[in-house]
Amino acid sequence: MNLIDEFLKNGIIETGNFTLKSGKKSDIYIDLRKSISFPNIHKKICDQLAEKIKVSHLDNLRICGTPYGAISYTSYISITNDIPMIFLRKEQKQYGTKKQVEGVFNKGDNVILIEDVITTGGSVMESAQQLEKEGLNIVQIIAIVSRSEQEVKYKNNSNNIISIESLIDFNTIVN
Repeated sequence: MNLIDEFLKNGIIETGNFTLKSGKKSDIYIDLRKSISFPNIHKKICDQLAEKIKVSHLDNLRICGTPYGAISYTSYISITNDIPMIFLRKEQKQYGTKKQVEGVFNKGDNVILIEDVITTGGSVMESAQQLEKEGLNIVQIIAIVSRSEQEVKYKNNSNNIISIESLIDFNTIVN
């Protein structure tokens, strides 16, 4: 069974009247956070994300999930593919070390950024920019589902244009 069928069967894709984070209205909502309750689906998503990773040959590679929807996928991929993980907070801690990025990393480390669902790409770009403020280099961005009607690209600090890849294009869900 493909992922879309699994999502439909298990209520990960819902129909109704929804307002997305981007403010857009939709009659389809994709709640990928539910996948953590279905280990076989969660694993299938993680394995497919890991297959898309193209930059495993890079030195000083880290993997990071956008807060908080992509963290469970990132954790699995980190463990099963031996890629060190870092954790991005939505907001900087106001106590202790006051960090926004947790984990062990150095300026100049390369980062693969994982996102659950993109519509405009705004959230994942904010995450990428926050990581780059810490001196990290975004080298690949992968979303599980892209709701975008056009290709979403990110220009990293090295002026490289990164096309955001996805496992599932929203058009395959609605067609």
